[in-house]
Amino acid sequence: MKQMEIANRVFCPEKFKFLRADAIIRDNDLVPESGGGVYALFVRGGQRVLQASGYFEMGGQKPASIDGFVQVYIGSTYEPRRRLKEHLEGEIGSSTLRKTLFAIDACCSQPRRLMQGCGNAWNEDTLTDWLVANTVIAIRPSGNPHALEKNLLSRTASPLNITQRRSNQYARRLT
Repeated sequence: MKQMEIANRVFCPEKFKFLRADAIIRDNDLVPESGGGVYALFVRGGQRVLQASGYFEMGGQKPASIDGFVQVYIGSTYEPRRRLKEHLEGEIGSSTLRKTLFAIDACCSQPRRLMQGCGNAWNEDTLTDWLVANTVIAIRPSGNPHALEKNLLSRTASPLNITQRRSNQYARRLT
């Protein structure tokens, strides 16, 4: 099945609201402060990051993709605004996604080419700039976000979710 078909089937626009990360940072009101929900992060250049970090070599299935943005992470929360801000611009200790991207940077031989636009210095500020400029987030309200997250993770690849490390060789490699 083609990546776009997977994306449309799993992340259908009727159920998910798609927002650019830079818009979320500029306007807090785009994302609810509270209430259960799931979110998926789609990253421009995600295919390149996954390829260089060995994801496909380890048998990883092709993740969903929309207009060049590759779905790399799925999460659930009862505080969507706070959680997305942690992923996009928080400290590394507040987000497994940020930790994972730093791990990929550490294990890849040419990280500067992976995270294009970061310049020579790779730190939390440049990671924030890269995520904000290169991420689209799909958000869906849910009364039971953790169950919906589990369902989504069973239906599509989510390469940077290290919560799958018990059953996923690539996730174990990143931890």
